[in-house]
Amino acid sequence: MTPSPTPTPVAPLAPLVDALAPYTDVISAFAAIITAVIAVVALASTARDSRERSRPLVMALFREAEHSDSSFEFVVRNYGTSAARDLTVTFDPPFSEEQRQDGLTDTLAKRYDRATPILPPGSELTNVWWAGGVTTTSHNELVNHMKTPDEVTVSVSYKGNRWRRYSDTFTLHVDAIKLTTTSVSSTSMPGRMKTLAESAKKIADELRATNRQLREIERRLPSEDRENEDAPPSPKVRRSIPELLAMLRPGR
Repeated sequence: MTPSPTPTPVAPLAPLVDALAPYTDVISAFAAIITAVIAVVALASTARDSRERSRPLVMALFREAEHSDSSFEFVVRNYGTSAARDLTVTFDPPFSEEQRQDGLTDTLAKRYDRATPILPPGSELTNVWWAGGVTTTSHNELVNHMKTPDEVTVSVSYKGNRWRRYSDTFTLHVDAIKLTTTSVSSTSMPGRMKTLAESAKKIADELRATNRQLREIERRLPSEDRENEDAPPSPKVRRSIPELLAMLRPGR
């Protein structure tokens, strides 16, 4: 018996390939167009990322004053990698004429009345915003001696190296700084400086007390004894010696 021939396998996509054969050139051209579009999009995305990395970035914030623990500053800083040009800063609410009667507040307002021509990368503009002081009417609580508000909305607008203009808005409140808590160890540099200042103050107080006592002793000595210091003390001076020694006793 003659065996039957093995059937030739048929590729599953062969019918589709045969159907699209007349359109091979069109499909190739379409694929080339899609590839070109993807490449253009990738290049544009890379260029945009490069511009964003090299753009200026101006922010407004409150910051603790470096040399004061009862005041803080308003800072406009360029955190970007290129210069910010034609920088304008506006406040909401704006400063009133009454607020500008305060010298520090007026200085701050004048600084931003006009646009800043250029703010280089890493540079900043600083002004005192809150100057605290203790008043007896507020239970020894720190209160602001300036006319600046506790809450303000700051808008910044500036140009980069190209024609594009950037803008941003920041809502600031003094509680972000006022409610800050810190801990200082006695062995740290600030703690040691505080200890030295307290010791120096105590020594100065004791020296002033000693000077007062010496002046009182000099006032009580008879004038003739002060003129002749080599002479033995008179009976009146000897009687007053215990009283004078009592004035110099520690703790008096």
